Amino acid sequence: CRRALPLATMGVALFFVALAPVSNFPFGIGVMMAERLLYLPSLGFCLAAGAAVTRLSIAARRVRIGAMAILATLLILFASRSVVRTYDWFDQFTLFEATVRTSPQSALAHVNLGALYQAAGRIPEAEAAYRRSMAIAPDRPGPHYNLATLMEGSGRRVEAIALYREAARIDPEDFKTLNNLGRALVAEGMAGEAVALL
Repeated sequence: CRRALPLATMGVALFFVALAPVSNFPFGIGVMMAERLLYLPSLGFCLAAGAAVTRLSIAARRVRIGAMAILATLLILFASRSVVRTYDWFDQFTLFEATVRTSPQSALAHVNLGALYQAAGRIPEAEAAYRRSMAIAPDRPGPHYNLATLMEGSGRRVEAIALYREAARIDPEDFKTLNNLGRALVAEGMAGEAVALL
């Protein structure tokens, strides 16, 4: 392929080279919605596709017609999917609700949806989203912290303290967690421990 279609080969190589840093392999980069990370790799795809179409232009008529029919079908399918996907970006609620539906094992999607629910005063839904996030990724402090703020705001301070403690165990350097835990401990009459934390 390198000799027969050098531009297509270059396009394929560019696609994979540009994709490598954002592929979450061999380690995660912490990005949940990655369509925007495909802009640069798509240049390689377009270069390869353009080279292939150019090569098809000199192929036999029957091959050209068949290839163009396949290409037109793919373009229609991809364009339709793009139109449908656009509705998911209407607002943050639709985005994260769609993300939770399509990626139910994404702890980050659940915690972000929980934060939106919490800000909107939808407390039971926020709690469920945070708990789901904690079940998926029990070693992340964020869901514990967010659920603790929700519990504290709902007057469930004892539960909040337990959650703040867990978040502090996971990330003992997070000053927000230590501050909130200290404040909650003071409110529960445990000033000695609170002073050490604060």
